[in-house]
Amino acid sequence: MRLTVLLLACVSTSSLAYQFPTPEDPRARAVFERTGMDTARLDALLAFPKPAPQAWPCEAPIAYLYQPGNLVDALQPEQIPADLKAQMEEGKRLMRKTFRGNGMDPSAAPVTTSSDIELIPIKAQCKNGKLDGPVEYFLGFKQVMESNIETFSTLTNKLEKTRSVLTTLAQMHVTQSYQDGKPVPGIRSVRRGTITNRSTYENPAIQKAIEDSLSKTGSLNRASPVKSVIFGDDAAVASFSLTEEPKVTGGVFGINTEWKIKLHSMIMLITPPVNVSYMYADDQPLSVMRQNKETGNSESTTYMENYLKKLGKKPGDTPGTENYRAMVLGGRDVLEMRHCVVDFKPAKMDPCPVE
Repeated sequence: MRLTVLLLACVSTSSLAYQFPTPEDPRARAVFERTGMDTARLDALLAFPKPAPQAWPCEAPIAYLYQPGNLVDALQPEQIPADLKAQMEEGKRLMRKTFRGNGMDPSAAPVTTSSDIELIPIKAQCKNGKLDGPVEYFLGFKQVMESNIETFSTLTNKLEKTRSVLTTLAQMHVTQSYQDGKPVPGIRSVRRGTITNRSTYENPAIQKAIEDSLSKTGSLNRASPVKSVIFGDDAAVASFSLTEEPKVTGGVFGINTEWKIKLHSMIMLITPPVNVSYMYADDQPLSVMRQNKETGNSESTTYMENYLKKLGKKPGDTPGTENYRAMVLGGRDVLEMRHCVVDFKPAKMDPCPVE
């Protein structure tokens, strides 16, 4: 079976041994085992060099080559094939419907712009003037995603306007096969770069409070290192994410922040019409999600540390925990939370009509 593996890694070092999960679902476990992924392989794939510029040996289908970096929006409409246009329009339609389902203005959806794009072939072969066979190339770019939303502030007890700007600088090494100038299922994409998130609040008091808090931990305007590897096709997805998480402690001279690397893994079984995704934090289960690609209905089950037990409480004792369930998973005490979405709106239904 062909396999898609998605890896997103935000790291400050690459000298650690990562904790990979052992999925209980035999189908997911088989997918993970086929990846052959371990610490050494992960680090080796991420160490790709940037190639010297050179010309493509034949016509380069820019839109398809841009697709792994989500850069198609940077092209003029006449440069985008009809099939990609249809995909893009469907994605925008679903986003608008999701926003409306959550009581939000669809015009508040994030707007993404791309620039400084570099597209360099490394290996390519042609047939009848079109790409045909294995293709390998470098893709570099800058991407800015801006959103303007209203969120409830606990500082003012009212809705406050916030402008968020997420800036990504990325370099990618993509390997994919083509036939008659079009990509065929099966891709490997390696990615690295930085992500910076900056937020501007309409209320000056909120702006100062947030900036003071982030400054103390060294998080204000911090560019987080990002590295990623993607192998893929349309049968399954296995994703491994290394994220930098701050560990903040108090010391004699003030607050100390140590950035720790945590592995997040995801395995998706693509079984139309319902896809099933398993997510893990290091080797511990984090969530399970089922999503119907035809109706949009979904159900997610999330697990978190049972902080209530440490407080001598149980689900329902604290407002907002009525739908939690205490259980033991993987040898640890966790709280299970279920979330059902029907017709793009949160729904209190059990069972959730995903099938």
